[in-house]
Amino acid sequence: MANVQLNLTANLGQQNTGLTNVGYRLYDYTRTPQGSRVGNLPEIESGSGLYQVAPSVPAGFVGYALIDDGNGNYTDYDINAFMTASVSTPTPIGPDSVTFTFNDAGGNPISYVPFIIGGYYLANTGADGSITIGLLPATYTVAAMPTNAVTWSPGSVTVSGTTTYSVDGTAIPVPTPPDDPTLCAAYTYVWPGGGIQATLSIVSPAQYVQNEWVSLNNYVAISDVDGLISFPGIPQGTQVSLSIPAAKVSQVYTLPNAGTYNMT
Repeated sequence: MANVQLNLTANLGQQNTGLTNVGYRLYDYTRTPQGSRVGNLPEIESGSGLYQVAPSVPAGFVGYALIDDGNGNYTDYDINAFMTASVSTPTPIGPDSVTFTFNDAGGNPISYVPFIIGGYYLANTGADGSITIGLLPATYTVAAMPTNAVTWSPGSVTVSGTTTYSVDGTAIPVPTPPDDPTLCAAYTYVWPGGGIQATLSIVSPAQYVQNEWVSLNNYVAISDVDGLISFPGIPQGTQVSLSIPAAKVSQVYTLPNAGTYNMT
């Protein structure tokens, strides 16, 4: 499969200009390292703190580049966010038709589930919860992204002629509402799985400090193994800003007067 040359920019801030050992290492969607660290990335313009990251990845690669400043500080980029190919209508790569369906725990198909075949071929189910793809005869691994509070264990499919892959998932527990009836447990899901940091900031009401409106309440949470990120005690009715840099998420929400709220 042909590789795609990407040109990304790592913004380390002007306070980090002139660094000589900025580098990156690729990881796939299972967070497994791919190849060695690439160092000595060039600064795009002197004094900018912007460094050029130009990995070559297989078309359809799902993963990220973990970027470091050479001093133990990290940021990352979702490689797939920079791919231009549509994942809704993948190109057939073989003659055998394979229909993929991902169901909830009750056997009901889930719409628009992103999944990866063989570690590199990205697709997602349609509105009816299924998709048919042409593949070569072989055995492929299959891994799906948690969707609509449902998660699926990685599996495999052996393709030989017309094949069907249908799997039931497991419901991800929704956070328990706080005991305080004025608070809300706000939550969301990310992929891949655990260890991804998110920050939730209260936008309104805010406070006027040093000639600008600022939020004085910032909450940090880390995703669990199912990709669940939960903020269990946020005042109901407030406007909040959710930031998940690794998933390229930056969104503002108004929390309802309810015990739980799904920000996915």
